[in-house]
Amino acid sequence: MKKNQSPEIDLRPFYFELQATLGITNHMGGLKSTKELAELCNINRDTSLLNVGCGIGATSFYIADTYNCHVVSVDIREEMVARSKKTAQKKGITRHAEFLVADALNLPFKHNSFDVVISESVTAFLPDRQRAVTEYRRVTKPGGYIGLNEAAWITPPPQELVDYFYSIMGVNPESPEGWEELLKGSGLHDIVVNSSKTTYRSQFANEIKMTGFAELFRPWGRLINLYFKSPVYRKVIHGMARGAMSIPRNLFDYFGYGLFVGRK
Repeated sequence: MKKNQSPEIDLRPFYFELQATLGITNHMGGLKSTKELAELCNINRDTSLLNVGCGIGATSFYIADTYNCHVVSVDIREEMVARSKKTAQKKGITRHAEFLVADALNLPFKHNSFDVVISESVTAFLPDRQRAVTEYRRVTKPGGYIGLNEAAWITPPPQELVDYFYSIMGVNPESPEGWEELLKGSGLHDIVVNSSKTTYRSQFANEIKMTGFAELFRPWGRLINLYFKSPVYRKVIHGMARGAMSIPRNLFDYFGYGLFVGRK
């Protein structure tokens, strides 16, 4: 490092801080994949459900509205939980939708508490995926379901795509087989693996169906404010923009997502 030159900052952790600050969450497949996951987990009005990594609560609200069941949701970000609670009050469904701050690797619930535990685009980002799935299993009742919706390499990718994805997201997704092994490694059985490729267009369309136009575009004002106020977030935003402009054309030949469901 040259004299008087500031050290290079690893900006990857700030991407997730930025999402929390802006109130942005999304997952692969959008509403379509959430519907499929709910069906695979046999959710009904009598289901007690835990949603790990709820973000702004889109999945939790959909399930509570659709199935009229009780949904407990957790997220490690206080900003996300506060936003979800506020939305639940506006929707008038606080009786069915409960939101708590909690760590996916150390859930604050007793053994055998829920009929179903789901998580969407969260487990891939955790430092110990196996421990996370084992924790999901711990709080699930015997015979209950654990359902994941996670990014996956549908076809083994070349190393340059692996490096690209890690550089913009700080994570290397599992293959569908890798996710299946994680479920098996936690003692789950009757495992279902449904993997799908996707495209920019279909992902964007399904996100709009999940959150609506207003929620999808509302963060832009907050983004502009952060850009001018924070030098660190200005670098993060520049990095995100460069990443979006440099997405390899063949990425979606290899990359997609999967629904991975097992029973305790």
